[in-house]
Amino acid sequence: MSICLNTVKQCKSCDQKKPLDQFYSEPRVSDGRTARCKECIKTAASVHYITNKENILKRNKAEYSSEQERSKKLRRTYGISLEVYNHMLKEQDHKCKICGSTDPRHNSGNFVVDHCHVKGHIRGLLCGECNLMLGKAHDNISTLQNAITYLSEHA
Repeated sequence: MSICLNTVKQCKSCDQKKPLDQFYSEPRVSDGRTARCKECIKTAASVHYITNKENILKRNKAEYSSEQERSKKLRRTYGISLEVYNHMLKEQDHKCKICGSTDPRHNSGNFVVDHCHVKGHIRGLLCGECNLMLGKAHDNISTLQNAITYLSEHA
């Protein structure tokens, strides 16, 4: 008894016979492939978007929440919740931990989460400029100390 595996399939949309790799995987159907080929699915999606672009953009805008996105980014990037961030900010009296500015000076309008790039732990919340300063110095204490000495000598 031999088993014959199909290597081609006919698209239900364009009626062309195409190799199986031209169809998306679909585990819910018997042959494991979508009824329409990738090209037809992409074309239909493009036509749908063009036809309904205004409604799609309105829906996306209505569903978008900058607070939710910020919360997801904090959790994904630093492993903290928005509540933890807000608690840190309150503990720092809503100021940069280095310069004491109440202005975040960052395009997001928020203070930046400063973290150790080697060990990964969070050090505090900084304004954008202080965060850039540490970044430009590669968090190198000697470089920053040399900068302090230099400024002190030339004040």
